[in-house]
Amino acid sequence: MGEAEATVTFRVDYADIDAQGRVYYGNYVRYFDRARFAFWSACGLSLDEIRRLEDETVLAEVETRYHAPAGFYEELQAAARLTAAGRSSLHFAYRVTRPSDGTLLAEGRGVLVYIEPASGRSRPLPASLRDRLPSVPAPPAPPSRRA
Repeated sequence: MGEAEATVTFRVDYADIDAQGRVYYGNYVRYFDRARFAFWSACGLSLDEIRRLEDETVLAEVETRYHAPAGFYEELQAAARLTAAGRSSLHFAYRVTRPSDGTLLAEGRGVLVYIEPASGRSRPLPASLRDRLPSVPAPPAPPSRRA
């Protein structure tokens, strides 16, 4: 895959809004997921491969920053960009925009960890997956835990 980013465009469902008529904040993480699924598809993964990969990864970190509201039936675009790949981790940057005016609504990041489903322990990303990912750097080393 040449690009490290994929996008998906969709309309806000009525079930996605809160009593104020705005997209409920927790739904932006679902929109990040939509973009990640589009990313997997752009990498050439089949539906069965995407399902298996999502079953064999856990979301270890997620962070969201909100910039502007969106409402019912607005057209939005969610983007996922792979920023780093470690031994067992995949690091993504996300953004949700309103294509009609280019407004950034939310942005975030997330870390998926590839696991052994039976034990829940991390395991190395398979070569068959790495070969289909765009070239990205390794993640930065975690900070020292010494005080």
